[in-house]
Amino acid sequence: MKHYWIAAGLTIGAAAATFPWWFPLVSHLKRADASGWVVYRGDAPPSSETLALDPSAPVTQGDRFMALKNGEPVEVLLCGIATPTQEPWATQSKEFLQEALGQSIDGTVEVVPYMEREGAIAGEVFVIVATEPDHLERMPAGEMVINGLAQIDKSGDCWSDQLSDRWEEDARAQQLGMWGSPLEQGAGAGGNLPQSSP
Repeated sequence: MKHYWIAAGLTIGAAAATFPWWFPLVSHLKRADASGWVVYRGDAPPSSETLALDPSAPVTQGDRFMALKNGEPVEVLLCGIATPTQEPWATQSKEFLQEALGQSIDGTVEVVPYMEREGAIAGEVFVIVATEPDHLERMPAGEMVINGLAQIDKSGDCWSDQLSDRWEEDARAQQLGMWGSPLEQGAGAGGNLPQSSP
């Protein structure tokens, strides 16, 4: 009988050792849609991931950039915003993102993923710019909204509750960035966010 309980204990211990790594995903894994995006939406987003910036790949669009995940290139999309498609605001949003990423103290960014597929990840992006005497980080998506270089986009699953509608309202009222252009006042920003099927 003693050997039986020892064997049972080992079996339970082995199960416990392998169980936790996948169980937390159950509450976050929503679906994989036809486009290949796996959407995470639970009581809280998954833990953040640290990605290395790819110095060989400059920012080509205001709401996305290239990074390295486990040494492999991955496109990172900023959830919650749509950036301008009209010039000069398209270029200015791209340059703003490039400047923010360039302030990373160690060449990395923190990404809280909301959507993911092979070769791409979409989520909230934070750039750590200082750790002493205080921990300081930038949120490029929010800063672009505040400066009129992006508008909040809540369509689909790639939205962010870290962005305040008040930021965009203030930027519009002050006619900052694209909101100072008659063309963009009517058209707004282009929709660049990944969409998942309903």
